[in-house]
Amino acid sequence: MMVTGAEVWRVEDMLEKLFDAYCFKDWEVWVVSSCLAATVYTWDDREYTQIRIIKGRNYDLDKLERLYRLAEEVFETPTSVSAIRMKVNTIIEAPGLPVLQTYLATVMAGVGVAIFYNGSLMDAFVVCIMSLAFTAYTRRIGRMINNMLAYNIVGAFIIEMIALAVSRSLLENSKGE
Repeated sequence: MMVTGAEVWRVEDMLEKLFDAYCFKDWEVWVVSSCLAATVYTWDDREYTQIRIIKGRNYDLDKLERLYRLAEEVFETPTSVSAIRMKVNTIIEAPGLPVLQTYLATVMAGVGVAIFYNGSLMDAFVVCIMSLAFTAYTRRIGRMINNMLAYNIVGAFIIEMIALAVSRSLLENSKGE
């Protein structure tokens, strides 16, 4: 869930519900964007701890939604770990959205926001270019950066430079007319 874009608090909440569904006596969960640690306590006073490093990011809200639905099913009807693992692998290994659809959706969302806030046609054009650049960034460079702070700083820098370059170019062209 973390790799596909879940919030830290939601993953903690899902794990607590999962441990409750499997009737553990008690549990402790600690999740940050790059690590997950959980300890469960059984009714016969044994404890088990797992720590997992979250490697990489591949934000896919469709897969995340399917993982949430699977988790809800497991909360209602606990099943074997192997069956859950098989279902999770099926979701994760499923192909994502087609590349063209991803770019188109990003452009439509960006342009829609520009128009909603009474932006001009030129504003919509600039947002279109920025949306394409942002999508390219997240599809290529963003997957290599595991540190969310660095990911956001690099992404913001790239998008800001594009916005400044396009705005400057448009201003210079409008002065020349």
